[in-house]
Amino acid sequence: MKKNKVIISGYYGFNNIGDEAILHSILTIIKNEHKDLIPVVLSNNPSETTRAHNVLSINRYSIKDIFRYLCESVLFISGGGGLLQDINGPKTVIYYCSLIILSKLFRVPVMIFAQGIGPLNMDLSKKIVKFTLNKCDMICLRDEVSVRLIESLIPEKNNINLTGDPVFLLNNSTPAVSGKGMNKKIAVSLREWKFDDSSLKNIADFLDILYKDHGYSIYFIPFQMDQDLQICNYVKKLLKSPSEIFDCKNNVINMLEFFKSADIILAMRLHALIFAAITEKPFIGISYDPKTDYFLETINVKKNNFNEVYTIELLKQFNDLKKDSSVFIDELRQKLTLIRNRSQLNCFFLNKILTKQ
Repeated sequence: MKKNKVIISGYYGFNNIGDEAILHSILTIIKNEHKDLIPVVLSNNPSETTRAHNVLSINRYSIKDIFRYLCESVLFISGGGGLLQDINGPKTVIYYCSLIILSKLFRVPVMIFAQGIGPLNMDLSKKIVKFTLNKCDMICLRDEVSVRLIESLIPEKNNINLTGDPVFLLNNSTPAVSGKGMNKKIAVSLREWKFDDSSLKNIADFLDILYKDHGYSIYFIPFQMDQDLQICNYVKKLLKSPSEIFDCKNNVINMLEFFKSADIILAMRLHALIFAAITEKPFIGISYDPKTDYFLETINVKKNNFNEVYTIELLKQFNDLKKDSSVFIDELRQKLTLIRNRSQLNCFFLNKILTKQ
């Protein structure tokens, strides 16, 4: 039996455009550098994953199909994204770690691909992650916080590598288009979280001022429709100004092109912030999670805590960006060069593990 498959496990097929962008980036790397290998994606919705990415996909819960393709695989990729965390209990950790252990039982090498680890609040989760990652052949983590966490759990492990999110490698070759007059756009990415009502009202007031006084059209951009649409509609109702909701139809390129057409971004989700960065757009960040904290700190952008969002502070950041947008973009480009170099290391380590086969 010819072994020419690479299984990819992640949060795929859930209509989360951030995770779909990760998958798009991983598939691009494999297709460009390892044309002889056939990716097999574990998905919650295999038919949609096949349609969106033109890739072989199987149900992430089908043990029969997973067994079948493990027998034909030269590598199991776990990632990227924040898979190993227990915010809502240990089930997520158990699921993803079980697949890794299963792969090792089939003697398939395992690569942790640009994951962000944590939070791990439960002792059970920490024990499972420690046991599982200690058996992995290659560990690539997207941030220093994750590296420190795993090094504390398995200090004897010597193949823990700091890389970067593969979405930073997305092709952004077509020129950005900015609006003029009432065609100027602010794109707003929010997600359901434990918001204080006053913060949401302050966001709405800020958007109304941008529409009334600065001529910006308002677009809400759900990154995961079933989770983000409700809060987008809630803030939409608070507005005195007209607004629209942009649906990218679960298409990474559609979302990337929309970001290019925007003039400024107000973003909460990590990959909305990353999309803003790679399209070189001025942006304001709302932080709700250590992963967004880390990203905003890495590129030296002020963060607004999700429960301490004030209209006057958003306006100050907007005016600062408007006044010195070229300075912001120049500094962003310098940071992006370093981040992309780190993200490129994922390709190096992927090649390294595959050449051992």
